[in-house]
Amino acid sequence: MNRRELLKSLAAFGSLTGLVGNHSTGQAETNCRPANMTPEKTRLTRTQWDEELRGRACYGGMDLALMWDLSAFVQCFPWGRTKDNRRLMQYRLKSYFQIPEEGFAVLVEKVPALRDWQARGFITVTAGNSFDEETFCEKILETRSEFDLRGIAYDPKYAHSLAQRLQDGNGILVESFNQSGITFAPCIDHFEKAVANHVMYHDGNPVLTWCAQNVTIYERPGNLKLLKKPARGNHKKIDGIVAAVMALGMSLSKPEVTSIYEEEGALFG
Repeated sequence: MNRRELLKSLAAFGSLTGLVGNHSTGQAETNCRPANMTPEKTRLTRTQWDEELRGRACYGGMDLALMWDLSAFVQCFPWGRTKDNRRLMQYRLKSYFQIPEEGFAVLVEKVPALRDWQARGFITVTAGNSFDEETFCEKILETRSEFDLRGIAYDPKYAHSLAQRLQDGNGILVESFNQSGITFAPCIDHFEKAVANHVMYHDGNPVLTWCAQNVTIYERPGNLKLLKKPARGNHKKIDGIVAAVMALGMSLSKPEVTSIYEEEGALFG
């Protein structure tokens, strides 16, 4: 796959390849087929999507901001291998976004759709101009109560305090994710392949879609890769995809992922 095709695949992911949603009503639907549904009943509402994920093992990625900016928490669920090609693992993503109100006021001038996304619960706006750790932590603990959250990868730049709180105070495994090209490259490669092979599905959150549309893969000699936002687009956020790649990367580092969904009934029908 050449670079143009690869970026096209990422853009397709951003416009919901593997997920068909009606963003005007908020009733997002997926085209992934759970084992208990027949081929002609392939659409899932967001509520049904969450029910399908409830209790399943997942890994989180969090990309946080200190002031003004967008913060993201994305869960990656290794869903089982495809029936037609058992070398391919399927993944589902569930996302949460948070931004302080003063940062939101600035960003919404550039991205008016944010008002609609906030009204429909796709992004949480908190008081003030800085990251609200308490609200973000509560969301993660809520997540743990609903899903089998096995660990969280995080960017140590701004997340060290929350990571310690989650681990020391709540017993959640956290792992610092080095932001270098060496660390990111294999995770980005795997993410790209999953998108290109249509085995990466997400929950219809338009903020994640927007992040995917903004991201660029920056390549350096030696197969070093980083995720970058457009050179002249500081308002074009990519935090959701950064968090998703970190979550995927953590799942790949755990040997149980290769076998956890091989049990009968765990694969797509």
